[in-house]
Amino acid sequence: MPMLAIWAALFTLSLLADSSAITAERIDVFDPLTGAYLGSEQTYFGPDGHRLRLEVMDADGASTLLFFVLHDQDGREAEAIYFESGEPTPYRETFTYADDGTRLTTTYFSELGDVTGWTEADLDTGGREVHK
Repeated sequence: MPMLAIWAALFTLSLLADSSAITAERIDVFDPLTGAYLGSEQTYFGPDGHRLRLEVMDADGASTLLFFVLHDQDGREAEAIYFESGEPTPYRETFTYADDGTRLTTTYFSELGDVTGWTEADLDTGGREVHK
Protein backbone atom coordinates (compact mmCIF):
# COMPACT_ATOMS: atom_id res chain seq x y z
CA MET A 1 0.00 0.00 0.00
CA PRO A 2 1.45 3.41 -0.95
CA MET A 3 2.62 5.54 1.98
CA LEU A 4 0.17 8.36 1.22
CA ALA A 5 -2.76 5.93 1.23
CA ILE A 6 -1.65 4.48 4.57
CA TRP A 7 -1.28 7.96 6.04
CA ALA A 8 -4.71 9.00 4.76
CA ALA A 9 -6.30 5.86 6.24
CA LEU A 10 -4.66 6.47 9.63
CA PHE A 11 -5.72 10.11 9.62
CA THR A 12 -9.29 9.15 8.72
CA LEU A 13 -9.40 6.53 11.48
CA SER A 14 -8.13 9.06 14.01
CA LEU A 15 -10.93 11.45 13.03
CA LEU A 16 -13.65 8.80 13.10
CA ALA A 17 -12.62 7.14 16.35
CA ASP A 18 -15.06 7.57 19.23
CA SER A 19 -13.06 9.92 21.44
CA SER A 20 -14.89 8.70 24.55
CA ALA A 21 -13.37 5.24 23.98
CA ILE A 22 -9.83 6.60 23.48
CA THR A 23 -7.66 7.13 26.56
CA ALA A 24 -4.55 9.26 26.69
CA GLU A 25 -1.44 9.21 28.86
CA ARG A 26 0.78 12.27 29.02
CA ILE A 27 4.34 12.45 30.33
CA ASP A 28 5.88 15.87 30.85
CA VAL A 29 9.68 15.94 30.51
CA PHE A 30 11.90 18.22 32.63
CA ASP A 31 15.65 18.81 32.72
CA PRO A 32 16.88 17.00 35.85
CA LEU A 33 19.51 19.67 36.59
CA THR A 34 17.63 22.90 35.95
CA GLY A 35 14.02 21.80 36.22
CA ALA A 36 13.28 23.46 32.87
CA TYR A 37 10.31 22.09 30.96
CA LEU A 38 11.57 20.23 27.85
CA GLY A 39 8.29 19.05 26.34
CA SER A 40 5.87 16.17 26.56
CA GLU A 41 4.92 12.77 25.19
CA GLN A 42 1.26 11.89 24.79
CA THR A 43 0.18 8.35 23.99
CA TYR A 44 -3.35 7.46 22.87
CA PHE A 45 -4.79 4.00 23.51
CA GLY A 46 -7.81 2.34 21.91
CA PRO A 47 -10.68 0.71 23.85
CA ASP A 48 -8.74 -2.58 23.79
CA GLY A 49 -5.71 -0.96 25.47
CA HIS A 50 -3.51 -1.05 22.36
CA ARG A 51 -1.35 1.97 21.59
CA LEU A 52 -2.73 3.88 18.60
CA ARG A 53 -0.71 7.07 18.45
CA LEU A 54 2.25 8.76 20.11
CA GLU A 55 2.94 12.47 19.83
CA VAL A 56 6.13 14.10 21.12
CA MET A 57 6.08 17.87 21.60
CA ASP A 58 8.95 20.24 22.36
CA ALA A 59 8.83 22.88 25.11
CA ASP A 60 7.08 25.33 22.77
CA GLY A 61 4.35 22.82 21.90
CA ALA A 62 5.63 22.04 18.40
CA SER A 63 5.30 18.44 17.29
CA THR A 64 8.66 16.68 16.91
CA LEU A 65 7.22 13.19 16.30
CA LEU A 66 3.78 11.91 15.31
CA PHE A 67 3.63 8.10 15.36
CA PHE A 68 0.61 5.97 14.25
CA VAL A 69 0.57 2.24 15.13
CA LEU A 70 -1.15 -0.71 13.38
CA HIS A 71 -1.58 -4.11 15.09
CA ASP A 72 -1.52 -7.72 13.88
CA GLN A 73 -4.22 -10.36 14.45
CA ASP A 74 -2.61 -11.22 17.81
CA GLY A 75 -2.87 -7.61 19.01
CA ARG A 76 0.88 -6.94 18.80
CA GLU A 77 2.25 -3.80 17.20
CA ALA A 78 3.00 -4.75 13.59
CA GLU A 79 3.70 -1.54 11.73
CA ALA A 80 4.03 2.19 12.31
CA ILE A 81 3.86 5.26 10.12
CA TYR A 82 5.48 8.38 11.54
CA PHE A 83 6.27 11.99 10.79
CA GLU A 84 9.23 13.87 12.26
CA SER A 85 9.34 17.57 13.22
CA GLY A 86 6.17 18.51 11.35
CA GLU A 87 7.56 17.31 8.00
CA PRO A 88 4.96 16.04 5.49
CA THR A 89 7.10 13.02 4.53
CA PRO A 90 5.87 9.80 6.18
CA TYR A 91 8.32 7.13 7.31
CA ARG A 92 7.48 3.51 8.01
CA GLU A 93 8.75 0.74 10.25
CA THR A 94 7.60 -2.84 10.69
CA PHE A 95 7.84 -5.08 13.74
CA THR A 96 8.47 -8.84 13.70
CA TYR A 97 8.64 -11.10 16.73
CA ALA A 98 10.59 -14.26 17.55
CA ASP A 99 8.44 -17.38 17.90
CA ASP A 100 8.87 -17.34 21.68
CA GLY A 101 8.00 -13.62 21.87
CA THR A 102 11.24 -12.59 23.57
CA ARG A 103 12.84 -10.68 20.68
CA LEU A 104 11.53 -7.87 18.53
CA THR A 105 13.09 -6.81 15.22
CA THR A 106 12.21 -3.36 13.91
CA THR A 107 12.87 -2.72 10.21
CA TYR A 108 13.01 0.90 9.03
CA PHE A 109 11.99 2.09 5.55
CA SER A 110 12.63 5.32 3.63
CA GLU A 111 9.80 7.31 2.08
CA LEU A 112 10.59 5.41 -1.15
CA GLY A 113 10.09 2.03 0.55
CA ASP A 114 13.77 1.06 0.73
CA VAL A 115 15.05 -0.67 3.88
CA THR A 116 17.29 1.81 5.69
CA GLY A 117 18.16 -0.21 8.79
CA TRP A 118 16.96 -2.41 11.60
CA THR A 119 17.28 -2.87 15.35
CA GLU A 120 16.66 -5.80 17.68
CA ALA A 121 15.30 -5.62 21.22
CA ASP A 122 14.81 -8.13 24.01
CA LEU A 123 11.29 -8.27 25.44
CA ASP A 124 10.06 -9.31 28.87
CA THR A 125 7.21 -11.80 29.32
CA GLY A 126 4.71 -8.93 29.07
CA GLY A 127 6.07 -7.90 25.67
CA ARG A 128 7.79 -4.75 26.95
CA GLU A 129 11.21 -3.77 25.64
CA VAL A 130 13.92 -4.35 28.25
CA HIS A 131 17.12 -4.12 26.19
CA LYS A 132 18.00 -2.85 22.71
